[in-house]
Amino acid sequence: MSKTQDDQYKTICNTKTLQSQQRGFFLEFAHQILKAGGDEWLNTAFDKIKNDHDRIQHIFKEHEIKTYVCEMLKHVTHLYRQKNAKISQDRRLQAEKIYEFEKDLQKANMIFGQAVLRAPSKEVDIHVDGGLSLAFALWKRSDVLLELKEYAKALSDLQLALKEGLPAKHKAELYWKMARCYMGMGELKKAEVSYTLAEKLETDNDKKTALKKEIQEKSNIDQNLKKPEEPKIKGGSNKKYKNASKLIRLLETPKLGRHFVANADIETGDTLLVEEPYAACLMPEYAGSNCHNCFKRIVAPVGCPQCSGIAFCSTSCQEIACKTYHKYECKIMDFLIGSGMSVLCHLALRMITKHGLEQCLEMYKNKDKLPIYKLCTLSKQRDSKDFLYRTLMAAFMLRCLQVVDFFPNKNINEVEPTTNELQIAELLLLQLQFLQFNAHEIMEPRETVNKQTVKEQPVAIAVYPTASLFNHDCHPSVIRYFHDNKIVLVASRIIKPGEMVSENYGPMFTRMPKEQRSRNLESRYWFKCECQACILAWPILSEIDDSFAQLKCPTLNCTGIFILPDVSGKCRKCGNEPNLDDALIQLTESENKYRQGYDFMMEKDFENAIKAFTDGLNMFYKIGAPPHMETHKAEDYLKTCYLRQLNTIVA
Repeated sequence: MSKTQDDQYKTICNTKTLQSQQRGFFLEFAHQILKAGGDEWLNTAFDKIKNDHDRIQHIFKEHEIKTYVCEMLKHVTHLYRQKNAKISQDRRLQAEKIYEFEKDLQKANMIFGQAVLRAPSKEVDIHVDGGLSLAFALWKRSDVLLELKEYAKALSDLQLALKEGLPAKHKAELYWKMARCYMGMGELKKAEVSYTLAEKLETDNDKKTALKKEIQEKSNIDQNLKKPEEPKIKGGSNKKYKNASKLIRLLETPKLGRHFVANADIETGDTLLVEEPYAACLMPEYAGSNCHNCFKRIVAPVGCPQCSGIAFCSTSCQEIACKTYHKYECKIMDFLIGSGMSVLCHLALRMITKHGLEQCLEMYKNKDKLPIYKLCTLSKQRDSKDFLYRTLMAAFMLRCLQVVDFFPNKNINEVEPTTNELQIAELLLLQLQFLQFNAHEIMEPRETVNKQTVKEQPVAIAVYPTASLFNHDCHPSVIRYFHDNKIVLVASRIIKPGEMVSENYGPMFTRMPKEQRSRNLESRYWFKCECQACILAWPILSEIDDSFAQLKCPTLNCTGIFILPDVSGKCRKCGNEPNLDDALIQLTESENKYRQGYDFMMEKDFENAIKAFTDGLNMFYKIGAPPHMETHKAEDYLKTCYLRQLNTIVA
């Protein structure tokens, strides 16, 4: 790959962190501003600016481009998918026919979901369903959810239907349905109360008889699946980084920058980090399938009271979002998508909308002290064009905030920002820089159709301030997975005190050749990887000889290696001639543990599989050195087991 091609690829990667979609108006907006200013202005006046504060000020104060910027930003307006009672009614009636005649529960549930999302709140449109479109859609969907044994979801629909004005004539049946939900959830006392209310309200004698029979049979209960427990940090919390373990500490060196190293002996399976996101955003393509707030796969969508473009998995997620960030983003969602802005840019906006104006202004005053604003920006490596485009994106997002009343008492026709608005724009510009290198994709684990393996699909993007401090290695020493939206890092091998605790930014040596890894890392993250796998040019997994193995010299503090089958003679490092019989026995035992782990995994006994793989990896790394085919397979299987313990989705 030529240097010119690498530079072009880096430019493509960089541009996609601003506008990821082929269609969208932001880049055209930026191109026009650049054309208006001209190359001379860009390479002289703008290039001389050395801080974010002055960059933001410049595009709004410098007369040469101020007029162009403000004129274009005037076009930012409310744009979102509005509620429509008639569409909701049509979807509901369609779903009712599918449920009654086709008996296709999944299809009916999906279309009922569309009816729920498009329905306005009660009495908004009294010409359709008497203003009760949402209540009726929820009421009818609850029947499908009960048959699907989604008892908690059905109960939520019933409670919402009641809140949305479900007519009194349905109340006896409503309490009957609630009782069945509580039975399915194992809450017998609540079921009995609901049955009693249903019996009192019911006037039909045949239905009363059916009710009494159902009460007598209430012992037959469907239990929900047990949710996996949240992992616990090994060794207690770090004093400075509460989401991390005491077993690690932060170190800073000129070559490696800030990075975590082992503070004590770490073994395979030790949980070193469990961290909630500082802010997170669902990727636009999953707006119909995953919750806008927690990113879980949706069974029965709950909508925003104002727009129809997003969905939540529950009323609790809806309330969290609508009380914070979504009350600002709601009416510009389609405008944001239409701009083509990347999800990274949306994440920068979410960091503002999530916290609100007052808190953001306080963060602006203290940004030099806050960990989130100390993340790497690589600002010294950016050119003037990159800074201009990011400054314009910050200005665009600021304008979006202006038109949705983020700033109290704002005249939304006034584009030129106030002092407070300039401070928010400056925060946005800073965030656009460090999110480029410090965001994590939140992965959804999915079983393949044969249910033998698990693959991960990115559904959201988030920033985790502590997780961002782990350096990259093409053979990382931790496994990363997600428990809900929390990032979890678990040691995948033994790590000695002082050794770096490494993460992986995507390119793994087992799957990607060195040249391709280097190109990806230099283009996406702007650094040259010098991990052991790159320096020694380890082969990818499929090219490792399955009989190849290396044993460590057992002499204290020696870093010598013996390559099998040649285990006799002197060590080239220390000159000793050690006996490696015990190491050979442990190598065999570690491979036996890997086989045991695989068998347990195939039987879906993930707890014992994890223990077997962990024991085998601990054995290997005490006596052996990578690369080693069976060990790297075991590392992959170990991660698969952690993922399979979660609620995976069939792909």
